Amino acid sequence: MPRRPSRPSLQPPLRGREPPRQASPSAPLSFKRRAGRVPGLAISSRGPGLAAALAAGGLRVLGAMLRSCAARPRTLGALRAARGGAPRPARDPGPARRSFSTEKIIHKDRCLPNPSWSKDLRLLFDQFMKKCEDGSWKHLPSSECKSPQRIHSFKTYFLDSKPVKEDQLSQARPFTRSYEVGQGFEYVMFYNDDEKRTVCLFQGGPYLEGPPGFVHGGALATMIDTTLGMCTVSHTGLTMTANLNINFKSPIPLCSVVVISSQLDKVEGRKLFASCDVRSVDEKTLHSDATGLFIKLDPEKSLT
Repeated sequence: MPRRPSRPSLQPPLRGREPPRQASPSAPLSFKRRAGRVPGLAISSRGPGLAAALAAGGLRVLGAMLRSCAARPRTLGALRAARGGAPRPARDPGPARRSFSTEKIIHKDRCLPNPSWSKDLRLLFDQFMKKCEDGSWKHLPSSECKSPQRIHSFKTYFLDSKPVKEDQLSQARPFTRSYEVGQGFEYVMFYNDDEKRTVCLFQGGPYLEGPPGFVHGGALATMIDTTLGMCTVSHTGLTMTANLNINFKSPIPLCSVVVISSQLDKVEGRKLFASCDVRSVDEKTLHSDATGLFIKLDPEKSLT
């Protein structure tokens, strides 16, 4: 049967290089080494196997890379020494790691000026800080976390039981310092030991709103209780509130500053009587007044 003539190729001729050669069906398959390949890597289908050859070649490549990386620092050091310079010293590993469980906890004082403080609060703070220079007044610090010593000393009064677990105490923080800066209770206290007086400069943030635009009465009661309590604690040690009577006179606008002036009126054994008033910065507006009875804690008598 006559053979059909082959059709001419429609593919354009290759310029600058020879057309690809077609391998003979009987010729063995082999991958010969070319420029840039790893020396000694010649893989043949008749050898020990394609996978084994590839693995051997990969190990040679990795070994060559590691030897090159190790030789580079030595070469740089030799060049630096040849130029007359001293070789670069070894990198300082730095201080050894320490366990955070043994670190001393640093308590940040929240009774210092911050960007949320108004002009009135800063002015009053500066005035009382000047009064502290002669020793008549004392600035009382306050932090977000209570010191372990204070927690331990307070727990000694709970002799019969343990009302709070250890892990809960480690996560606890004072209620008046549980808000973000500027959003809740912003205050600073000063104490006069001779006059048995405590003054609190208080600015109520937007998270303390009660009636629209005014500080919640409960937030003001919290600051009154805190101020009276600090007045008694500064005089005699740990105390707890037994009775608190508050007369609300005028609402306090949000983010405004008031002055809570408290004093220790009388001491009868373990009973301490204190009183306070809450006034505007110009002292023209009486927002509230209050009296309180506080009991000095006795280690021999349990609270529960």
